[in-house]
Amino acid sequence: MSDNNYLSKLNNKQLLAVTSDLCSTLVVAGAGSGKTAVLVYRIVHLVKEIGFDPKRILAFTFTNKAATEMKNRITSIIDNFQFNWIGTFHSICLRVLREEVQYTNRYSNFTIVDEDDQLSIVREIYNRCGIDKNILSATNCLYFVSALKNNRIPVNDCADEIKNFLENDIGNKKANVIERVYLEYENYLKENNHFDFDDLIIYTLHIFKNNPNILEKWQNKFDYILVDEFQDTNYDQYELIKLLSKEKTNILVVGDPDQMIYSWRGAYKEIFKEFVEDFKDVYTVILDKNYRSTKNILDVSNSLIKNNGNRIDKELYTDNKAGTKVLYFNASTQDRESRWVLEKIKMLVNGNVYTYNDIAILYRSNFVSRNIEQELIKANIPYFIFGGFKFYQRKEVKDILAYMKLICNNDELSLSRIYNTPRRKISEATFTKLKELAYKKNITTFEAFDFLDEIDINNSTKNACIEFKNLINEFKERKFKSLTDLFDYILEKTLYKQMLIDQEEKNRLENLIELKSAINQFEFKNPNSTINEYLQEIALYTSLDESNEKTKNNVVLMTVHLAKGLEFKNVFIIQFNEGIFPSQKSIDSNDISEERRIAYVAMTRAKENLFLTSSDGATFNSDSKIIKTPSRFFYEIKNNPNVEIINESYKRITGTENNSWFNSSEKIKYDDFYHKEDKEFNLGDAIIHSTFGSGVIVGIKNDVLDIVFKHPYGTKSILKNHKSIIRKLS
Repeated sequence: MSDNNYLSKLNNKQLLAVTSDLCSTLVVAGAGSGKTAVLVYRIVHLVKEIGFDPKRILAFTFTNKAATEMKNRITSIIDNFQFNWIGTFHSICLRVLREEVQYTNRYSNFTIVDEDDQLSIVREIYNRCGIDKNILSATNCLYFVSALKNNRIPVNDCADEIKNFLENDIGNKKANVIERVYLEYENYLKENNHFDFDDLIIYTLHIFKNNPNILEKWQNKFDYILVDEFQDTNYDQYELIKLLSKEKTNILVVGDPDQMIYSWRGAYKEIFKEFVEDFKDVYTVILDKNYRSTKNILDVSNSLIKNNGNRIDKELYTDNKAGTKVLYFNASTQDRESRWVLEKIKMLVNGNVYTYNDIAILYRSNFVSRNIEQELIKANIPYFIFGGFKFYQRKEVKDILAYMKLICNNDELSLSRIYNTPRRKISEATFTKLKELAYKKNITTFEAFDFLDEIDINNSTKNACIEFKNLINEFKERKFKSLTDLFDYILEKTLYKQMLIDQEEKNRLENLIELKSAINQFEFKNPNSTINEYLQEIALYTSLDESNEKTKNNVVLMTVHLAKGLEFKNVFIIQFNEGIFPSQKSIDSNDISEERRIAYVAMTRAKENLFLTSSDGATFNSDSKIIKTPSRFFYEIKNNPNVEIINESYKRITGTENNSWFNSSEKIKYDDFYHKEDKEFNLGDAIIHSTFGSGVIVGIKNDVLDIVFKHPYGTKSILKNHKSIIRKLS
């Protein structure tokens, strides 16, 4: 593109951000305000108008998917340029470590362990050290270990800090477990030449801070730095930004304090304030025009987030249509809440305006999905749980990657995964003996296969061990034309492919075909790459980079955290109840500002229709029964004229002066609207509805009737025991 047509697509404030002078620039980008466009066009502007070398522009993104999208959008505008340094913090740090690993206590063929591998390591430590999991589960222990690392607390100085994390730790039992596991975990990583995700940034910072000449080398690689999703940046990532930005200028960061929802993962709350203090003469642009949502959705979202204090003041506006009102529904039970959601979904789809993949059901925590899933299954509505099962976490995928890791560097975790997969007569007891022998000899477990005469096993098992050792050695020694050739050879020689064929595991075979395709794609983009480089690369992928399967016609279910950055025409936010959304933990801590931001993020995912639902009844914590009430966030928006509040009789519920849902002088008794007896209906029955008049039953699914009424009402889905319908007398 030789002209500046791309600039004509920007509004005035976006244009200011894109064409600003070379200085430190802070772009406060509200939800749906086109922040990606600003980043893309800023890079285009730097290359086209200022003459920057694309290879000397560094851009940090939050996900690999975002990095790919940014590259694609840039190269669609300007051709024949390579943008080598657009990626996540972890992927950029991986590239640093590949060049500078000699300045750490690891070696060049290091392996990156994922979350599953980390948990396996901790469980191994529990077993080896005889730690009682009833004191603290392995999962919770790993959470504390990661928290210690993210807070830059070293192993030899963690005892007092651990106690600050814990409550009601009688006799310091939990603290002692965490301290022991932290030490053993770090030793395990070092001894086995592993890095975990936290290490990628920690060790990069360590190299830069302790080797000024190396830091200067990397500073001199870049002329301009950009940061996406700045509000999600943690302290270490911010330190990295500051170190690489040598002159504390020529940097642009984009983010929204109102969408800061990752403090539990280390997002640095003071980052916007500190950026203004740390960088020179910061130029600030606020993007407040929303291109995503209707006026009504935006107005209600604004009225919620205003209740947070200490925020950068902005009120989003839009030129979009007003749209429908935000609908709030409170049900008498969670089952009825789910059925109401399904009724609305059917209405949306049956109108031929929307398809299932235009609809998302969001919730605060994963456990909330169970009830709505059951109802979706009953109603035969296709759905997909986003982030529910990552591709690279599927068993068959992890198995083949484990073979690759074992070939590459005798990886202990991988060996423990596939020594008997497919079955080859090596029992768990035999493998335990090999591990014990390796521990005594201070060698790897795979090396222990060379000393089979020193353990008590029968000849059949011994032969199986020898065959396995020879197989892996053959993989190590054989020269392969490509990684895909190695992949094919592993599948054939290990009989893994034959095992899946024999078991008629078609889906798992298809997953391995997809894995081969991914390997082939990696090789195409990275010619002459090694096994280890591929394994390091894929270790960076997370659930945030998974496809949301929007190409298929599914209702999408996900937590709000996973929904960040996405948008849907129709959004349902379910279980909008106190203690669930906001969470009980945030209520107990007396700080719900982040929970309000999470709700704000959820609401601003909606483009055309937004539905909020809650239910009465009770829920339980560890020792008591809790009566459910609507979320306090409901009370913060209920007086907004663009919110419509309904109950199960579809009558308007008006607010009361004391702001209480339950203390109304005309309290609704939901059960009054339902027959106590279970009425039975048949297809073709004629009925009369109190509002819609005469109709005929054309469908029955469980306790929901599909009834055709005369014009203008059409087909309605109504609960069969609702008092609004009676069988028509012949």
